Amino acid sequence: APALVVAVNRMAWTPLAERYLYTSLVGVSLAVGILLARAGKYTKKFIFLVGCLVLFFGWQTALRNIVWQNNITLFADVVKKSPLFAPGHNEYGIALLAAGNTKEAKEQFALASKLSCKSRFHPLAAVNLAGFGSSEAFENNIRSNLEHRKLPRRLRIVFLRKLAKNIDYRMLDATDPAERKELFLKAVEVQRKLHVETRNPFNLYREGQLHLALGKKIRQDHVFSGYASTAMITTQSPLVNCTENC
Repeated sequence: APALVVAVNRMAWTPLAERYLYTSLVGVSLAVGILLARAGKYTKKFIFLVGCLVLFFGWQTALRNIVWQNNITLFADVVKKSPLFAPGHNEYGIALLAAGNTKEAKEQFALASKLSCKSRFHPLAAVNLAGFGSSEAFENNIRSNLEHRKLPRRLRIVFLRKLAKNIDYRMLDATDPAERKELFLKAVEVQRKLHVETRNPFNLYREGQLHLALGKKIRQDHVFSGYASTAMITTQSPLVNCTENC
């Protein structure tokens, strides 16, 4: 019953999961206690039956705890049992990429993108797959999704942060002055859009840094002032934001 509520109301990305049974186990435990109290002459047999069930499910729980030790074993188990579940393949790819297994990660992203081609999940899987190509192709893929798809706000923020990180890395490697200026202007645009989406004062601060690097003192003063006034009323520390966004 708890799992059905989650599935119908789309409360989580996994419509069915073992953790949804935790609450209902309270009722099961009470029921077992009541039955034991009323078992009468069958008490010993009932205790034996309950003991066997506890041993069986205890062993199953131990196996699940082993699977949940790290993301690779967890999502490997997910895609094995639900091979058509695109988000599972995407999360498995992320875990493999974090572990340095880029070849298999790319395969998982490709499979997630293929399985989700007609769903709202497709943009995220496609962008993760595009990350294995050139930096320019990755940028174009994100911009195309942002411009031509009606994405939820959370996904727009994810894509803009990915784009900001991509541009920052390219700025570090760029040596041509014209190319660097173009990247700085793109970075300004992304930070401005991020501030519109998140209202995070750090994005104003970052935009001010970029304007300073471009030599635009007036605009720099404007965004730094906006950052200062916004940071005074926010409950989030700018230093924490810097750590998260950088």
